Amino acid sequence: MKKQWKRLLALLMVLTMCVAVLPGGVALAAADDKTLTVNASATEVEGETYTTIQDALDYIAAQDDADGWTVTVKAGSYTSFTVATAISNLTITGESGATVDASSAPIEILGDIVTIEGLSFTTTSTSTVWEQPIIKDASSNSGLCYDSMVTIRNCSFSGNGGGYAIWICRMNATIEYCTFEDLQSAIEIVNETTTLYRLDEEPDAGTITISNNIVTHCNFFIHYGVKSGISLVVTNDTVTGWPDKVCASLFAWDGDSITVEDNTFIYAAFGLQNAVNNVTAKDFLDTNTFSYSYAVDDYYNFSTKADYSATYYAPDVDGNTVTWSVSESGAGTMYDTVAAALEGHENDNPLTFTTTDGEGDLVCMGLAYQAIILDYDQNAKTSKPGLEKKILLEDGTEVDQTSASTYDTITFKLKSDVPTGYNDGTTYTLTFHDELDTKVFLLDTDSFEVMIGDTVLTEDQYTLVLAPDETITDGCTFELSIVLTDISGINVDDDIIVTYTAKLTTTYPGAYYNTAWVTYPDNQSEKATVEVDTYGISVFKFDAADYDETSGTYAGLEGAVFALYTDESCNEEYLFGTYTSGDDGYLTISGLAEGTYYLKETEAPNGYVGSSTVIEIVIPDDANADTFWAYANVPNAPVPSTGGTGTAMYTTVGVIILLAAGCVFLFSRKKRESD
Repeated sequence: MKKQWKRLLALLMVLTMCVAVLPGGVALAAADDKTLTVNASATEVEGETYTTIQDALDYIAAQDDADGWTVTVKAGSYTSFTVATAISNLTITGESGATVDASSAPIEILGDIVTIEGLSFTTTSTSTVWEQPIIKDASSNSGLCYDSMVTIRNCSFSGNGGGYAIWICRMNATIEYCTFEDLQSAIEIVNETTTLYRLDEEPDAGTITISNNIVTHCNFFIHYGVKSGISLVVTNDTVTGWPDKVCASLFAWDGDSITVEDNTFIYAAFGLQNAVNNVTAKDFLDTNTFSYSYAVDDYYNFSTKADYSATYYAPDVDGNTVTWSVSESGAGTMYDTVAAALEGHENDNPLTFTTTDGEGDLVCMGLAYQAIILDYDQNAKTSKPGLEKKILLEDGTEVDQTSASTYDTITFKLKSDVPTGYNDGTTYTLTFHDELDTKVFLLDTDSFEVMIGDTVLTEDQYTLVLAPDETITDGCTFELSIVLTDISGINVDDDIIVTYTAKLTTTYPGAYYNTAWVTYPDNQSEKATVEVDTYGISVFKFDAADYDETSGTYAGLEGAVFALYTDESCNEEYLFGTYTSGDDGYLTISGLAEGTYYLKETEAPNGYVGSSTVIEIVIPDDANADTFWAYANVPNAPVPSTGGTGTAMYTTVGVIILLAAGCVFLFSRKKRESD
């Protein structure tokens, strides 16, 4: 009898372990964990404590431990809030539809290491940035600037044309994947006159990173002025002004280093003033994409603002950089329009003309912008085709990443365009290059479809070369070439689309990539990559009564048979039939797409009670990038050898087994989609 109770105790321990462990082996958070929820529409009946963000932050600030809290904001309308200095390591996450109106007061971030993500911010304020931006991370311009980090991610900012979005006064900051629209300024970095430390010692250096943002119709993108010791990194942003007025993109002085690359500027002025290490705006022309935009150095002298002299640079046109020099106000012949000034001199290099506004600020540079527009229109010969790579789902959605099961068919899409100047009299060949891992994917060579605009090309209008053809020397699986000058009826900017299919043949969980690019006369596009993931389930079958206290492990059971199903009633068997545990108690089921699966034991090991519990295993669509396995632990008890009390006891044990069998561990993985 004592032995039986020991077994019961062991099973209770297993149940406790299962209940106390979350996916990935993380201990279940206690009821008093550091997570708060804010719901603007909540009522006391619903049990929600906080209806405003400020109420939640006030609660945190009043705690003895105000470090490491997370506030989740449900959909709804909210007002401005302040993160107190007592709070540190705070994350505020907005769910879809969570909007904050900062028209009446700024959102102040005074605490250390604060992350704000997923919120939508609006303002109707016309106050200056010094008075009332949407987000402000110090109490005043001459106040204390912190050495710690502020992160603003996946947020949107919109105004009425006069508002300001973010006012940064930190040694370290990250602003990424945000959108800014209809604002006076998107980002102000203004700590050049402040005390740059909060702790006992002033930090030596810091980095402000601004990346993957979309800025539309803002007078300024970044207005940047810092002390030495701070580096600025600006990458993969898209900045768009207006056809009749530019968006000023970047102005920097006195910083430690500046990195600006892989950005796109449309109707924009990219400028540097007193830049570090003798760097000029012209140095960034080749590391960014400029469309009807220009670069400018020393746009005015801060000490004598009337000295409005500057040098403007257009990106390379036919291999030559065109320079426009604007002289001081009042010098030379005056014209009513830039077009009049340029008449007869459109191709002069440089051309000097005069502005009428000696006090002109940055947004007045539309004059120089118009000059660059004229030059672009007259001298640009060809545009450069790009390449976009996507995966097509069954519902027509285009994504950068998806998951698949073994032997699933995946449809890939390559998209380029007909460039300007392709028909200037010379032969123009555009070639798609595609690297497909043939150890993982099986290419269907009969699945190719090629379209230009609305026209489907016939096989004699393009050339498909497959590896290992000796002409392929760049590691591609295939190259598909189109001589655009041989195709009639096409137009500049028509989409060129290539689709094809391939089967996923691997059963080993992981992330598998497909990379493509296009080449054209004397150049090639950036490479684009998509990702296909597949997952696995690891099951451990063990004797719940056979626990080794020395090693802290249970004895695995060989011979347990399982089947995997896609329906809870277990009628639709999935993949390859049944799976049997080995002598160590483990079995694996791999080559699975994201989704919900049901695991059922169909045959117990000899001498053990079979489990009738169906275990639900969810492989979600938001998973950790490095882990592709779900884990399930399934205990068994020996078949009882006696009736009476022993049978009753094992009935109880069986109930516990049913509960314990539901303990499934699962890592998560982030899925990236784009329309």
